[in-house]
Amino acid sequence: MATWKIVEIRGRWCLEFEDGAGRRRREVARDKRGRNSRQIAEAMLRHRYMEVATGGYIAPRNAIRFSELAERFLAAKRPEVRALTLRDYESIFRRRLNKFFGHVRLSQISRFDVERFRAHELERGQGWRTTTKTLVLLGTVFRFARAHGWMNSDPTEGIRKIARPQAHEEELDSNVLAPEEARALLAAAERRATAARIAQSARPARSPDTVPQRRLDHSAACYFAVVACAMLAGLRQSELLALTWGQVDLDGRELRVVARFRKGETGEPKSGSSRRRVPMPDALVRILRAWKLASAFKADDALVFCTSAGGHENYSNVIKRGLRPALVDAGITRLIRLHDLRHTYASSLIRAGVDILRVARMLGHASPDITLRVYGHLIRQGRDDAAEKLEQLMLGGACNNLVTTPSVIGGSTNQSSVKSLNILVPEIGIEPTTRALRMRCSTN
Repeated sequence: MATWKIVEIRGRWCLEFEDGAGRRRREVARDKRGRNSRQIAEAMLRHRYMEVATGGYIAPRNAIRFSELAERFLAAKRPEVRALTLRDYESIFRRRLNKFFGHVRLSQISRFDVERFRAHELERGQGWRTTTKTLVLLGTVFRFARAHGWMNSDPTEGIRKIARPQAHEEELDSNVLAPEEARALLAAAERRATAARIAQSARPARSPDTVPQRRLDHSAACYFAVVACAMLAGLRQSELLALTWGQVDLDGRELRVVARFRKGETGEPKSGSSRRRVPMPDALVRILRAWKLASAFKADDALVFCTSAGGHENYSNVIKRGLRPALVDAGITRLIRLHDLRHTYASSLIRAGVDILRVARMLGHASPDITLRVYGHLIRQGRDDAAEKLEQLMLGGACNNLVTTPSVIGGSTNQSSVKSLNILVPEIGIEPTTRALRMRCSTN
């Protein structure tokens, strides 16, 4: 028979009980501050009783600290996730989670502690996106611990995600280029590439060169092609830097995204849906065709946007030497990032009337929900013509002559209204009503 009692041993209050497996347990009653009293022991005994009754009791040998849980989680995920993802996990544990939870035992982590961690992250200046990403990983770790019997609950359960601030939408809209700004930026980047080519060709060659294209200013021409591809195809910066000529079908007018270059490594795309085909407008086809002719690297495995030595372009060089000077020449004073050109691409598609599912596929989003969260406010802008589209679809061209009820003047039915209604009979199926109207007219 199970024994549940409170005893005093050597001046310390302890509780004795049996766990779900019938093993006898003895535990010193301490609260989080290390205090010991009979009241604390009684409260702990009631708590242990509920844990054993519900099957949630964790034996002391399984009560590990959060830092140890982090090591076990990373070891378990190493064969399952990509190397870049694992490095992101390690960085979040090292820089954020372990500093706050590392020394704490799992049984002592409560929902209140998670809420304190969220408030701490926001107070020290972390953005809402970074904090939300950290909380998502923390919930994944706690569910991993619960599945292995190291925790009896998930402290992140029920905690609401941080809402996207209204200022984020305003900032996104302010960084999206208007059509005239997009044209000015492309024209400015092209002028810089042309001027660099002319200046370079005017200089005498320092040494014989069998490939005339090598004397061109490779960087300026490459930066122009990068800006055009980001704006007219909507690729992520990591996808742009990993693109090879074998993935560019100039005759078929489409790009294939199959890899990304991030943190010095080439790997799989961000998600399965990021592996996609992107149609190219004629303007982008002409720009890439000209760039391929000017580039010294044309093999299928050669990088489209590469250095003069054929290696991966540096992202900071693209921004500092390519995008920002072109923005200045175009008269655009806002701080525009390369990723803002992708926002411009998506916003232009939505405003052009492309359906959201198609936009999500072209952007490589895992779900249209992501596209709606980021760009949904653009769909609500402008006049809503849904009613007119519905009328045109259901009633066609006949909707302009539709008369729902005949007008009655001086107690008689207007004959022109009847004739108008009679024309629509085969299309909208109101023959009985029309017959009744005709009988009424003949009677009058």
